[in-house]
Amino acid sequence: MTYKRPVVYWLLVVMWGGLIFSLSAVPSLSTGLGVYDLILRKTAHVVEYGILAFLLWQALQESGFVSVPGLSWMVMVLCVLYAVSDEWHQSFVPGRGPSLF
Repeated sequence: MTYKRPVVYWLLVVMWGGLIFSLSAVPSLSTGLGVYDLILRKTAHVVEYGILAFLLWQALQESGFVSVPGLSWMVMVLCVLYAVSDEWHQSFVPGRGPSLF
């Protein structure tokens, strides 16, 4: 039954991506704490994309799609592509907007 393991890992990737997508659809996540709000939001981005990178690493490794030397690059490319698509998604959410920062 080892054929099911990659499916579980990819399901986790999709679920985590869905959570990121749904949080991006919230019109404003501001806490009103000034600079602390900025620090909190940037820390949340690092954590959420760190988790996405870990889940992608596991899914790609279990699937055997990429050799170990190419795994880091593939994870980085996929995370950046998802981040770009997430910023594009935010451009359609009232009160939100895309930002490279």
